[in-house]
Amino acid sequence: EPFLRKDIKRILKTAASLFGEKNIGIDSNGSLDNSFELLSEVADYLSYIGISINGLHDYHNWWSNNYEIDAYEQSMSTVKSLCLNSGIRSKLEVTSVATTRNIESLIVLMSKLKAIGVENYSVHRAFPVGRMANLSREMIPSWRQYLMLLCNILETGEYLGMDVHLHHSIESIHATLLCGYNTITDDNLIDKNSRSSIAIDHKGNLLINPWSTAGFWDLLILGNLLGNSLSVKDLLLKNNTLI
Repeated sequence: EPFLRKDIKRILKTAASLFGEKNIGIDSNGSLDNSFELLSEVADYLSYIGISINGLHDYHNWWSNNYEIDAYEQSMSTVKSLCLNSGIRSKLEVTSVATTRNIESLIVLMSKLKAIGVENYSVHRAFPVGRMANLSREMIPSWRQYLMLLCNILETGEYLGMDVHLHHSIESIHATLLCGYNTITDDNLIDKNSRSSIAIDHKGNLLINPWSTAGFWDLLILGNLLGNSLSVKDLLLKNNTLI
C-alpha cells in the first residue's frame, strides 16, 4: 500500500513535475481510515487512480488477509466518496485479480460498483508469484475461463455503460502464443493498441510482458541485459522471429 509512505505525496508531485501528470498513476487498496483524504490530496498529480477490490464482501476480506477491519466496506466507501468528485471519478479505475474462486462473481461486483458511480473497471490475471505462490495452482483460471470472463465483462460493461478491459494485455499474449504475432513490432495487428508491454526484471531479463514471470511464461524472455553489451533494441531485433 503506497500510502503507508509518509513521503508519497512529495514523490507523486515530483514525478508529475518531471513527466507530466498525464503520465502518472497509482494503485491503492483504499482501505486505510483516511484513504479518501489521501487520494483526494494527490489527485491533481495523477491521470490514473486504481483501487483494488477483488470480489464480493467475504472473498475480498479473505483475499486482503486483514480481519481487523472490514476491508471490503472500507474500500467501497472510499470509492463511493471519490466518485462524488467528477474530476476524480474519470481518473478512477477499480480493478480485481481473477481467480477460480471469484471469477463468476465479478459480474455482480461490476453492478455494485456501477451503482456507486464507478465508470472504469479492469481485471488482472493471476500468476503464481507473491501471495499467489502460496495458494493452490487450481486458483489460477484456465484460458477458457479467461475467455469467458472477457466476453462476460465486455457484455456487462456495455449493458451498464462502463469502460472495462482485461489488464496487461491478455489478448496480446494470446495473439503471441496462439497466432504467432510479434505483438511488439508486428504492423499487421488488427488492433494496434493490443501490443504487449516490455519490462526488465530484477535479474536483468527483458520480458515481452511485465507479468510473464513464472513457469511457462519464461518462454517469452528475450534475453538478459547484464554482463553483455546488448541493448533493449538489440534484443528485440535479435528475437524478431522468436515465436
